[in-house]
Amino acid sequence: MTTCPTAGDQPGYPYRRLLTEYRYVLALNVVCALIATFLFTDSRPFRFNFADAMCIGTLAYLFIYGTRLALWRGAARPH
Repeated sequence: MTTCPTAGDQPGYPYRRLLTEYRYVLALNVVCALIATFLFTDSRPFRFNFADAMCIGTLAYLFIYGTRLALWRGAARPH
């Protein structure tokens, strides 16, 4: 019996899962930029808040999730 391969199991590109799940980070970054622009009394325009949110969110995502993929290659976490 064979199983269907997942995006992380493809031998040619192990970081495909990193890119496919980035859309959630992008959505979270937009929400954070909107909150910083409209809820706080910040006089900066949306584009500056969006750039800050993208830099911080992307770096955090790449550091945490990218390191996990680099160390464990998408396999289950060690015990």
